[in-house]
This record gives sequence, C-alpha cells and structure tokens, in this order.
Amino acid sequence: MKFRPDFSKMSESAFEDFVQHSRLAPSARDALRAASDRQGCYADAMFWVELSDANRARTEFHNYLVEQSVFMTRELREKFSVVGNALSEALVAREVDRMYGDTNSIETSRKAIASLASLVDEILVAVHSEA
Repeated sequence: MKFRPDFSKMSESAFEDFVQHSRLAPSARDALRAASDRQGCYADAMFWVELSDANRARTEFHNYLVEQSVFMTRELREKFSVVGNALSEALVAREVDRMYGDTNSIETSRKAIASLASLVDEILVAVHSEA
C-alpha cells in the first residue's frame, strides 16, 4: 500500500514542508504548489518517480544477471531472461498506457506478469536445488 498524503487536511506550512522534502524534481514541486488539484498533480508526478524507480530496479536486475550468468546453467539463464524481458515489457506498457491511454498494452503486460508466477517458482526450485 502506498502512502498518499491528503493535502486538503494539511496547513500551508505542513504542505510546504512536505513538498520541500519530497522526491519530486524542482519543476514538479513548483507545479504542485501552483496546482488547483494538488492530489491529482502529486499522483501524476509520483507516477513518473515510481516508474523511474522501477526502471532502475529492472536495470539493476539485468546487470546482476549479466554478472552472475557465468554461474548459472543455460536453462536457469533462459528462465531469468524470460522474467527480465517480461518486466521490461510491462514497464514500457505501463508508460505507454499512461502517456497514450493504451489500455490494451497494460492489460497484456498484467497477464504476462501474472503468468510469471510459475516460472519464478521454477527458478526458486532450481536455485535451491543447486545450492
């Protein structure tokens, strides 16, 4: 569950303190201060912050797999590759959905991610059996 502040219940000084210490870029902070719908503006700005976090985590995941792939069987590498590709596609689909309202791409990515559960289970079994 993500915390989302209720700006309507904050004093202006509490709001300003929140904005100053937020993860938003300076331009997004200025836009939030000026917004008539602070909740919507904040939610939109945080979407991009969180998408950036998710992309950074996906990149770290990919780099870790590249570094560790020499220690994996071909079958395990392939399974991790499927997971990594699905994550990348899901993040792109989420961005496309947000930018262009393409709900087909986001629904496709949701199904792809949901279908990874059994593959992740297979990976866990393989990793634990090799340890």
